[in-house]
Amino acid sequence: MKILAVSDKETELFVFKDKKFNDVEFILSCGDLNENFLNDLSVTLSKPIYYILGNHDPSIKGIKLLPKSNYIHLKFLILKKVVILGISGSLKYNSGENQYSQIEMYILTFFIILKYILKLIFLRRKNKKFIILTHSPIFDIHDIKDSSTHRGFRSFKILLKLLKPDLWIHGHIHLETHNSERITKIKNTTIINIYGYKIIEIKDGEISTSN
Repeated sequence: MKILAVSDKETELFVFKDKKFNDVEFILSCGDLNENFLNDLSVTLSKPIYYILGNHDPSIKGIKLLPKSNYIHLKFLILKKVVILGISGSLKYNSGENQYSQIEMYILTFFIILKYILKLIFLRRKNKKFIILTHSPIFDIHDIKDSSTHRGFRSFKILLKLLKPDLWIHGHIHLETHNSERITKIKNTTIINIYGYKIIEIKDGEISTSN
């Protein structure tokens, strides 16, 4: 399985006309990308795009071009080979959209666990890979410790420990100005900061990435 993940920085569309993108099965967006770009990307590759929203995006009510059914915030997306859980937003720093306090995200985290953990256990027995898609990083993993805007969510550590995803994909951390670390392995979970784009391949149980 080959996945294209995008976040935060728009890449010129001609880049995606390279043959290495031909067998991408679907696109995942971690947020903070203009919906015109995402719509054009989906059309260019003729592939569906599943998305969450970042702190610079409008609310879902303001999205016009992308299918609302493909917005997976607090939803379980079950595809042929994978299960994907999406969580929008960043740490709250002003009155903008898609922002949460640490306490608010704790509440959403426990809601997710109560709603989905039994279903996830069942699906994992069917050998489906589990992906968590977030805009913000996990607290202390790829985040910016001296930045209230770019700090990760503490409750995500609970999701990491209890749900044990195979892959955690996030955005929000811009490589030009912040943390250059992009891929971290925590036990059996590969955590990737998507800035711009990454091709992610899952083959024979192994996860690899490329640009």
